[in-house]
Amino acid sequence: MDNNVKTDISEDQRFKGICGLIHNFAVAFKIGILILLVVLFLINLTDTLSVIYMSDIFKAAFILYYSAVFFIVAGYVEQIFGRLRKAETPFTYDIAHKMKGLGYILAVGGIVGGDIFVLFHLFIDGLSDEWFGFPLIISFVLMVVGLIFTAFALIFEHGCKLQQESDETL
Repeated sequence: MDNNVKTDISEDQRFKGICGLIHNFAVAFKIGILILLVVLFLINLTDTLSVIYMSDIFKAAFILYYSAVFFIVAGYVEQIFGRLRKAETPFTYDIAHKMKGLGYILAVGGIVGGDIFVLFHLFIDGLSDEWFGFPLIISFVLMVVGLIFTAFALIFEHGCKLQQESDETL
């Protein structure tokens, strides 16, 4: 019997350790995106003062848009796993709502990004096909991952309800 208790405690510690690790990676990812954007801004500052091509504006918009989406996503991941590592149970409404928000940001970010870049491609002649396909692939993947996270959030909400019912019966 004592072995089961020790195993449960170490599994709980491993879970909280992994949540802490993912939380720290999300924080580092957010910092990395900010540094990348500052560096790209400084590099492209001199190019901006010279001749500007529409394809360069498209590429800059692509980097800026998806950097903003990934920055917001990293913020949600940081909040989710920060709360998971401190929570008694993962089935809390707060975590489920954050997961749903993450799913919505990913799905809407993918859909809007795909629409924007299709419109850009229609009006900009100098874009190669690789710059047309790449944003669409990223947009589609973000949309699918967002829908998957939304489904997991609904599962977590159901788990929250079951957890609440279990706590009330005890």
